[in-house]
Amino acid sequence: MVTWPVITETSHLLGRFGGADAQTSFFDVLRSSADIHPQDLAQLSDIADLMAKYRDVSMDLADASLVAAATELRDGRILSCDKRDFEIYRWGVREPFENLLPSFRLV
Repeated sequence: MVTWPVITETSHLLGRFGGADAQTSFFDVLRSSADIHPQDLAQLSDIADLMAKYRDVSMDLADASLVAAATELRDGRILSCDKRDFEIYRWGVREPFENLLPSFRLV
């Protein structure tokens, strides 16, 4: 499950650092194995509230869309390289996220 803000942010970063081939590969993965969580203007208020709540850690739109989706879906499993922020964010009222990205160290 992914949100449109995450697709937009990822596409931008891949285009900037990986080029068109990286973007194409990303879109291929999305087409084959992802569902896009529907969010509309009704959820915009929740997303704005989350961004205000976490302004000290500069929550962006993509992160807020994921927290809102997790709350709506009642599932805090996430795959994110943004480990620091998702250790701070809470879905629902006070539920911590479970980041499924394997831990790794850059040498």
